[in-house]
Parts: sequence; C-alpha cells; structure tokens
Amino acid sequence: MCIRDRRYTGDDAGSLEHFAAALQIDPTFFTSQLGLGDTLTLMGNYDDARLEYDKAIRVSETQRDLFHARHQKALIYFWEGRHEQGRKELAALAKEAANKHEGQAQFEIGLTAAMLAGDDATELQQLRALEASLQNNVGGMTGSERGGALATVLCEEARIASRKGSRDVAQQAINKLAKFAAQSGDLVVGNSYETARGYLLLAQGDLSGATDELAADRTSPISMQLLATAQEKSGDHAAAAETLAQLKYQRASTVKWYLASQNNEIGQ
Repeated sequence: MCIRDRRYTGDDAGSLEHFAAALQIDPTFFTSQLGLGDTLTLMGNYDDARLEYDKAIRVSETQRDLFHARHQKALIYFWEGRHEQGRKELAALAKEAANKHEGQAQFEIGLTAAMLAGDDATELQQLRALEASLQNNVGGMTGSERGGALATVLCEEARIASRKGSRDVAQQAINKLAKFAAQSGDLVVGNSYETARGYLLLAQGDLSGATDELAADRTSPISMQLLATAQEKSGDHAAAAETLAQLKYQRASTVKWYLASQNNEIGQ
C-alpha cells in the first residue's frame, strides 16, 4: 500500500513510518517532509506538525513548494480553532506571495482565505476579487493551471451563492463556467460546471438533478458531502451511505476536508 493510501485510509502510524523511511534515504525529500506535517495535522499533533512544516520550508527548492508548506502551516490555526490568527497569517502570506509574483501561491492562499472567511458575504467578495485576478495571464502559472483555478473559483462562487439563497449570483457563475467549458473543452472545467449546477439544483430542491450533477466530482469532500445529502433526501439511503463511505477516503489536511470534517457525518 502506498504512502498516500495509508494516510487516506486513516493509517496514520503507517503513513508516518513510510515518510520517515523515505527521509532516511533522502533527508531533503520535500514531499515526504511535507507529508509528515500533513499527517501530524490530521492526528491533531499540531506542535509537531509545525516543526515538520518548518523543516519542509527549509528543504523546499522552489517558491511554489515554500509557499505551499507555509500555507499548510497556517491552516493549523483553523484546526486548533484559532480562526482569527489563521486569517491574519493567510493575509500576510498572500501579501508576500503577491510581492514575489508567485501566482499559484496567490491562488491557493486566496482560495483558502475566502473559504475560511467566516461568512458567505465576505467569502463571495473575496472570491470575486480572486476571479478578477485570474482573468489575464498570471506569473508563475501555466495557462492550464490558471484555467483550472478560475473554474474552481467560479464553482465555489456558485456553491456559496446557492447556500446564501442568491440564486441569480449562482446562475451567473454557472453561465460563466458553461461558456468557459464550451470554449476550453477541458475536463476539469467541465466537471466544475456540472458540480456548480448541482449546488444550485440542490438549493432549488431538484434532488434528482442535483444528484446527477454532483456525482461529476468525487474528488471534493464538500461536493461529495452534498451529494450524500441529495441522495438521503431523495430516499436513496444506500447510495448516501456508500457516498459517505467513499468520502472518508478524501481525508487530507486540505481546506475542503477541514470544512467537511466540521460536520458530523464524517470523522477527522
């Protein structure tokens, strides 16, 4: 079983063992060093996770890796329940990434900051600013990366607007995704479009339509959680149970898992 499978199936001890073994071979292997921090975060061992992220920062060879490790370290504040401190850390990190013209880091940090903003109105405001920043070429990002990032932001706009009851706003984001998907032919963009439609259909009470569309993305803990909700409400309890079982394999130290894990349906 690979390292990723061990952590995603909850075998944290096995995950730590494999990452440590890899670092015995190459003490500067960034992926394994970061992995130790990620696994320790999921275990709730936050002090040790910070130490491992600091090591990852020291061995990072690119700005992208460095900012990602610092982003993961900032997320620990949210796992600890220290949300305001976490938002301050993300804001400072976003400013630094902007000063260094590191586009991928700006996107990752900006999306996380928006999703953890604390209220829907603030999140939508931050998402729109992030959307605007992705309209043109961004330093440090390929065209494909920028397209995927923009689709992700629009999909999140649709989710929050649907939840907030702002269905016109949600439809606007969906319309942009529909046009983008038709122009690009990109599978990631297409999946984002279908998922965004699923969010709005669920808010409108169209459980059958929501189930079909939300099933397009089984890589996001949030969309899978809402898929299970749609299945449960439509009376397909077996499918909902299966989706929730699959959801546990999305366990990772990411902002989406953090948000999904705050609900009672899954464990951390």
